[in-house]
Amino acid sequence: MRSPEEITQLTRGLVQGCDADFVRFHDLYYDRLRRYLWAFSHDSELTNEALQETYLRTARKARVFRDEAALWNWLCAIARNALRDLARKRQCYRNALERFSQESQEGAPLTPAPDSRQRDEEQLHAQLQRLPPLGRQVIEAKYLSNRTVRDIALSLEISEKAVESRLSRARQRLRTLFRQTDHAEP
Repeated sequence: MRSPEEITQLTRGLVQGCDADFVRFHDLYYDRLRRYLWAFSHDSELTNEALQETYLRTARKARVFRDEAALWNWLCAIARNALRDLARKRQCYRNALERFSQESQEGAPLTPAPDSRQRDEEQLHAQLQRLPPLGRQVIEAKYLSNRTVRDIALSLEISEKAVESRLSRARQRLRTLFRQTDHAEP
C-alpha cells in the first residue's frame, strides 16, 4: 500500500503529463490492471486492447487522488468501460460481417436502394431538426462537415471536453428519437 503522499505525487504527475510519472504508473499498475481485465474477458487480444484504451483514458482524464483505493476504483471503472466499449464494437463488427455474408449469399444488393437511402437521409434530417440547436450544431459539424473536436471547440469558443459532452448528449438524444420512430412505424 502506497502512502497518500506517494499517490498524490503520482496522480499529480499524471495530470501534468509527466513522462516519469507515467512510467511509474505503468510499473505500478500494469500487471494488476491486466489481471483485472483478463478476469472479465478471458481474451488476450481484447485484454490488451482494453488495457491500451484504459491507459489512453487515464491520460486524458487524469485527476489527483490521495487514496490508493480511490485511485484503484477509478482505474477499474475506466478499465471496465473500455472493455465494454471494445466488446460492443467487436460485436457490431461481427454483426455487420454476418449481414454482409448473408446478403452476398442471398444475392441481395450490398448497397441500399436509392429510395431507401433517400428515406434514411430524410429521416436523419427530420430527427436532426428535433435536436436542440447546440446539439444539432455539433453533430452537423462533426459528422456532416467532418470537422475535428478541436476545430469545433475553437469555432464555438468552448473546451474540447464541452464539445465531446455535447456530442455525447446529442448522439444519445438521436438514438432515443430513432428508437421512438422505429417503434412507431408499423
